[in-house]
Amino acid sequence: MEQDFLGYSDEPISAIAEHLLQDPKFGFDPNEKWTEDELDRLVFIATDKLENDTDPLFGSIRMQVDFDRVYKTSQAIHNSFERQIELKIRPLVHEICESHPRVKNNADYIQDKLAQTIFLSSGLGSPSAPATLREIKIILQSVFPLQNVKVFVNQSLANKKLQVKELQLLVTGIRIFNWDCQTGGVPLEDVPASATRESDKLLDDMGAMKLYAVSKACEFTALGEVIFFGEAGSKISDKEAYDTKFGTALLRQFIVFLNILLEDAKTSHNRINHLDRDLVYHLNLLRKSLAHQETVSTFKVFPQFMELARIWTNFRKELKVIRYLQHATARIHRESRCLRHILVKAMLTRCSITSIPTDEERCPTDNLEVSTRKFKECQYTPRNGHDGTVIAPRELSGFCPVALAISNGMLMPANPNLGLIQYQGKYYEFSSVQRAQQFGRNPDVVMEAVHRILTNFPLLQKLFGPTSPSQTPGPSSPLASSKEVSIQTPVHFHHSLKDPTYEWNEWTMRMQAIQWIKMRTRRHQTAQAGQSAFRRERGTQSSISLEDQDKQDSSANEATQTD
Repeated sequence: MEQDFLGYSDEPISAIAEHLLQDPKFGFDPNEKWTEDELDRLVFIATDKLENDTDPLFGSIRMQVDFDRVYKTSQAIHNSFERQIELKIRPLVHEICESHPRVKNNADYIQDKLAQTIFLSSGLGSPSAPATLREIKIILQSVFPLQNVKVFVNQSLANKKLQVKELQLLVTGIRIFNWDCQTGGVPLEDVPASATRESDKLLDDMGAMKLYAVSKACEFTALGEVIFFGEAGSKISDKEAYDTKFGTALLRQFIVFLNILLEDAKTSHNRINHLDRDLVYHLNLLRKSLAHQETVSTFKVFPQFMELARIWTNFRKELKVIRYLQHATARIHRESRCLRHILVKAMLTRCSITSIPTDEERCPTDNLEVSTRKFKECQYTPRNGHDGTVIAPRELSGFCPVALAISNGMLMPANPNLGLIQYQGKYYEFSSVQRAQQFGRNPDVVMEAVHRILTNFPLLQKLFGPTSPSQTPGPSSPLASSKEVSIQTPVHFHHSLKDPTYEWNEWTMRMQAIQWIKMRTRRHQTAQAGQSAFRRERGTQSSISLEDQDKQDSSANEATQTD
């Protein structure tokens, strides 16, 4: 598939190939046996669509695949960061905890390994600078002298690992305090300042990006309204109408993904501000504790140093989150590049559209009386009937199903002031009174058209989320005749049912069996239900003791059978 040349993995190619199979204009029939030429043609068209950045439909597919592939929660990034640190220091920690120094050189060796472990876990300083390790070792010797190493090696493995972790935090916290007080030492990267600066910049960039995307979405929506629901359709070509329809979907999808990343960025920004206050508080507390005092109790200051190290590590985690969000935002923004080929301004001028209403301006509050006289199987709930709150999750992510059905895929934002219409246990919103009444008169026809559109354009299913109507059978769609179900039962429902004396090792079980039988001094009996080539039915088998045998054989003792 020329993956290296294209720069795409199998996921976007598979998603686009799935769309090509569902689109009848490409002539692929998944129910028939394919030839090699047809398979090559499918791969060629899919890879060509990946390279073609002028089609908003395939741009939406690429954006969805990229977002699903790269998106991670902040907690997942934190866990990944901790695992990376753990993998780096695990061999050193194992070597330290398994060492048994009997002479001074071995104790020095353990301190060297501890210094390397502290450096790798803290990430403070340049790994190529010898001064970094020297500074760490000097601080380590001041809090963990050679006499303590001899006591350290006699402790249990769990206590050793705990003490190594405490030494990592303690030495790192002392280095941070010395750096903040400018008392010498190796220069450190100002991680809190970097995290704050990059977080502020990311929020500004994402905010500006969202404002621009919303304004462009309003332009596409205004253009789509006059093309598909007005009288300006004759002034626009089919290609321009296609670009308007799926350009709107791409922009709405981009805004949804950007909002997810923006919420994560705001949460991370708040955590950084909280960490910054904690860092200043503990630094000031340490300065007061150490001011004008030659000796200070370790029980008083050591926990503060360790807390400094924890705060610094959390700053590093948040910096990872911010840089990941920068990367993810750039990835989804890259897939919106196809919109620059759509001449929206020229089409707006051609259709005589001078004002672009926002989504809020499309939600009037006057003249919103919906007549329910001819409603079929629907229940209308006005806005004042539920005090402005949504009773249940809105279907189609708040877009109008009637506009979607009439235009064959154009997304029109609904007016929440109209209230809700309940149909088959689900709630829908509409962009106008006329469309709400049209839905109430023929809900089956509208929803059947919506199901057909979502089947033909799977990207809309992703945009509408897990409550997409396409996930349930439509009014005229056949029910599935069969489905696969798998069930897994736990081995032990309760921990109390586990037998602690149960032996799983086969060879241990063999040894126990030999000890129980004691072939030289005892005889054992077997009962057999079926015929056997080795024993008679209801027979008894015994082995002759070693003292009664005539000869010596290298093989197993030959058994005799008696009735």
